[in-house]
Amino acid sequence: MVAYELMNEPVADDHEDWNKLIAKAVKALRTLEPNRVLIIGSNMWQIPDTFPSLRVPENDRNIILSTHTYSPLAFTHHLANWLPSKDYKGPVHYPGQVITNADYKKYVDTNNTALVQSLALTKGVYDKKRFSDELVPAIRKAKELNLQLYCGEFGCLPMSIGPIG
Repeated sequence: MVAYELMNEPVADDHEDWNKLIAKAVKALRTLEPNRVLIIGSNMWQIPDTFPSLRVPENDRNIILSTHTYSPLAFTHHLANWLPSKDYKGPVHYPGQVITNADYKKYVDTNNTALVQSLALTKGVYDKKRFSDELVPAIRKAKELNLQLYCGEFGCLPMSIGPIG
């Protein structure tokens, strides 16, 4: 069985631009393959938070919604060289506060605006419940549309990239 994913991790400045492209692509595909399973994720990397803005064709049972999550990013992508958080060289923790207040004071250059912004979500406690709660917008959308939901990407970079405390 083959399914088509319209796009992996779309990033449009406006959610409506992505929704318009979905409508156009689905219309074109349905003329050729009316029963093909289509996989559709929300705008902005398919993160759960953007699912409330997602619009897909109604009454199409051959659509599977796909979400991605790498939360908490400061933990799952600790020292990833393509993110602003690469400048944080201290330890990270899970479960709990990803970066403790003491480590934040010790290792974070508060003049580095990109770093500070990228670490904004590390202040609270991160655990199984919070992780589960973050998936709720995607779950709600799937239930609302009576469609299946697939978590197409999640995980953590290998620990070998740096210290995990």
